[in-house]
Amino acid sequence: MHPFQTINTRVFINGATETAFVGGTIGIPLIELNGTAAGFFSSGLTLGAGSAGSTINSLVINRYAVDGILVLSSGNTVQGCYLGTDSAGAAAQGNGLAGIEIRSFSNLIGGINDLQRNIISGNGKTLPTPSGSGVLLRNPGTTLNVIKGNFIGLDVNGAFAVPNVLDGVLVLAVGNNTIGGAGPTDGNVISGNGRGGIHINRASANKVQGNRIGVDKTGTAAVPNLGNGVWIVGGIPGSASNVIGGLTGSPGTGLGNVISGNGFHGIAIDGAGVGGTVGNQIQGNLIGTNLAGAAPIANGLDGIFISNRATSNGIGVGGPGAGNIISGNRRAGITINGVGTTLNSIQRNAIGLNRALNATVPNTVGVWIVGGATNNTIGGPAANTISGNVTFGVNITGGGTNLNLVTNNLIGTNTSGTAAFPNLFDGVHIAAGAKSNTIGGLTSALRNVISGNGRDGVRLDDIGTDLNLVRGNYIGLQTDGNTALGNTGDGVHVGVGAASNVIGGTLASLPGARNFISANLGAGVHFADPGTRLNIVAGNVIGTNNGTMTLVLGNNIGVQISGGAHHNTIGNPTGVANAGNIIVSNAQGGVVITGSGSNFNLVRGNTIGLQPAGLSTRSNLIGVEITNGATSNIIGGLTTSPGARNFISGNSYAGVYIHDVFTAGALTVGNAVVGNYIGTGFTGTEAGLGNGIGVSLAYVFAMTNAINTTNIGGLTVAERNLISGNTGDGVQVTDSGMARNVVGTPSGPAIASIIVHGNYIGTDVLGTTALANQDGVVLQGDTHGILVGGTVPFAANVISGNSRFGLVINDTNGFLGSSISENLVQGNKIGTQAGGVLPLGNGSHGVLITGAFAVLNTIGGKLEVTPGAANVIAFNLGNGVRIGSDGAPFNVDAGFGNAVLGNRIYSNNLIGIDLGSDNAATPNDGGDGDAGANNTQNKPTLGVALTQVGSTMITGALDSSLFTTFRIEFFLGTGLGNAEMYLGYVDVTINSSNPNGNFVKVLPVGLAPIAGKRIIATATNLGTMDTSELSTVIPLM
Repeated sequence: MHPFQTINTRVFINGATETAFVGGTIGIPLIELNGTAAGFFSSGLTLGAGSAGSTINSLVINRYAVDGILVLSSGNTVQGCYLGTDSAGAAAQGNGLAGIEIRSFSNLIGGINDLQRNIISGNGKTLPTPSGSGVLLRNPGTTLNVIKGNFIGLDVNGAFAVPNVLDGVLVLAVGNNTIGGAGPTDGNVISGNGRGGIHINRASANKVQGNRIGVDKTGTAAVPNLGNGVWIVGGIPGSASNVIGGLTGSPGTGLGNVISGNGFHGIAIDGAGVGGTVGNQIQGNLIGTNLAGAAPIANGLDGIFISNRATSNGIGVGGPGAGNIISGNRRAGITINGVGTTLNSIQRNAIGLNRALNATVPNTVGVWIVGGATNNTIGGPAANTISGNVTFGVNITGGGTNLNLVTNNLIGTNTSGTAAFPNLFDGVHIAAGAKSNTIGGLTSALRNVISGNGRDGVRLDDIGTDLNLVRGNYIGLQTDGNTALGNTGDGVHVGVGAASNVIGGTLASLPGARNFISANLGAGVHFADPGTRLNIVAGNVIGTNNGTMTLVLGNNIGVQISGGAHHNTIGNPTGVANAGNIIVSNAQGGVVITGSGSNFNLVRGNTIGLQPAGLSTRSNLIGVEITNGATSNIIGGLTTSPGARNFISGNSYAGVYIHDVFTAGALTVGNAVVGNYIGTGFTGTEAGLGNGIGVSLAYVFAMTNAINTTNIGGLTVAERNLISGNTGDGVQVTDSGMARNVVGTPSGPAIASIIVHGNYIGTDVLGTTALANQDGVVLQGDTHGILVGGTVPFAANVISGNSRFGLVINDTNGFLGSSISENLVQGNKIGTQAGGVLPLGNGSHGVLITGAFAVLNTIGGKLEVTPGAANVIAFNLGNGVRIGSDGAPFNVDAGFGNAVLGNRIYSNNLIGIDLGSDNAATPNDGGDGDAGANNTQNKPTLGVALTQVGSTMITGALDSSLFTTFRIEFFLGTGLGNAEMYLGYVDVTINSSNPNGNFVKVLPVGLAPIAGKRIIATATNLGTMDTSELSTVIPLM
């Protein structure tokens, strides 16, 4: 047929008037305009300038070189036509450019019933290059056109593809047109096309509403557009303010589209690299599901893909009814991709759920921000529910993917936040160098609930993933903040080298930064892997609820640092106060630092095991645990620095537990516990808040000297721990240390593997009132080289007020090859107040050394060698020092070589030094051949003490082993059995020339014979280092 001339007058062409027209539900037109012979530039019908208001009805128009119908005037209607198919509407016989092309305004293509429906399919050509669309709108002034009720890219039954070569509808640089509509039959079915369903290119303010795009007419099966379902492309002048969908009572109804089953993305918003794709709105659609919103009909890639500098577009933005169901897509529900893709907003959507919101229809990823996209917002004034996805709820990845905000979402839960619909990996995942993104906010309105996920709530991975903020969220809780809904892994996991991220907030002025991280099956917060450094956990509540903070909602571990993570801070960063964490009720440790390379971490300013008011406990099993090769970590800090002190109380097993596995070797070294309150409340005076053990160290071995020393306390007031009120021992050291390999006087703290110094143990914060542990300090098992106290200022511990012993050295193993030896106790105040004068006795012995292989330990020291080594051991309700047994479990006498030198031992309830268990002075035996504790070393027998101006002479004798040298130490005391003041010493050798062990000591000072003052002495075998009991006293003369 030759081409028709342009129609320049109003016409009504109605093929339905043909007598053989088949009417009924589907009108099958009989009049066919076949353009096979019409010429290279021909169109079937052209409505020219004077044709406004014309109607074209029920024609078959196919095989024209350009358009089936070209509309150049306004107010026209085209209905019931087959444009690009055969007369049966079943096979392609396409027009070369478009089934219908519109270059004017206010035209209607299609209608509201089957008779008005156009079949616009099969158009375009593949050679020399693919081109052609079903409907083409272009040229300035092409506006207010409505395309509704058509099948575009499908057969007459709306079931099978009859593709237009490129797009179903191409909207090219024109605006304010509508594809579909609000009525129940206004929507088009736009499916099966060779590229996109709808392509909006440099066009603005168009509406796509009520359509089915990528599915058959029933919305139950995919008939893919091979590219994108809807493709909005910017450039110049841009594509702005287009609306895909609209406000609906239920997504996919009314104005909402069903956009599913497409080969690429459901919707692609493309800035074309130059921007201008701005302010487009995606509202009320079903994207990736069937018409019922109940089962997946996956788009081949993403539900929505925003890229290439597209900015300020909204997904679900616009008020109630704007939310989309974005579920069942093969890759992500939504992807925001690329540098310059910024300021896009995602709100009110259900991403990964069905339309009924009671079951999952997973995407692989919920929302993915990638490739350098910045300043986009997921959530905000209205929450998304992002749940049930195969991997991540939210995935933010890649270098330059910065400054994005995830706020006020439900991630991993149902829409009420009361039950789990897990994302099977992480709720939020930030990785591959994404920086400065924020998860949460500073008010409850910005809070995410990130709970119920299959792995971690929030996970930050990879080198370069830095400076991200996680704040103000519920992680592992329901929306009420009081009920558990834990993530299966960690609440927050930071690993694989991620650095300088902040979990919570470091300013007391921003209390809204606090996360509540509770009820997770792994750790509340976990820093893992080498290179994971400089991260901060501050201001959070970990293990309990919001509001009362009284419920037990613990994680397995509160905060864990493992696998080589280093230089991280739990609590207040240096110089910051009032940003510590509350870490309570966790099944294992409140804080656990574990693994080789997990070094130089700080735990400062936290409340661990106490409720926030500090008046009652919510126990972790362990307050702080350091283990498995972690070194050089600091628990606490100088209390002259704001916010350094931790309050570690109420924990079931121990406040602090530093240990290695016995078979693993000697690696957990060089850690410090300083400036803490361990076992008390916030004032340091409260009883009844104790841990099981205050500080416990086990299998802590040092391989070299001082560099690997573990310090409990320090040499300044600011480093002092208060370790009091614990139900077990204040400090317990088990199977630890480093043997000195020295027989004789130990060489001092330079090679001590563990130093306990400068602490108050068993007293209140002032050191004046008892706040008892069971025992103050206990060294037990195969333990060596421990220094308790020291000789320099402030090294002294105050070990007083404890309910049983002040200090115990106990061979608990009791077998050959295991010993407790070469430990050093110096400079302490054991049984006095902090001033060292007033009484504050322990409930039994000041010092107890017990067990057959308790050998070569030293209490005090040679004062001429180590001034300040003397301990004050006074006012205790048992012996000052007992070397022997004391009933179960201390029912075996001590071994040999336990030296007691230079100490002030007085005013104890029983004798000052007792060898054995008789609670009385042990008589000397002739020749000193008996066995027992310290070989039951004989004590000296004093003769006279003559004083004169400038000197005092003391005589005496020692009956003991021949060919042995002994150190005789002299003390001044009041009454019987007190050694209150060290006076000096003399060495005496018992040999053939001095078989009676006679000695004379001239002191270089004259001691006035004051009433009640007495001279008393001890003897120490310098070969074995056995020290005797105190001698009988003699008066000054």
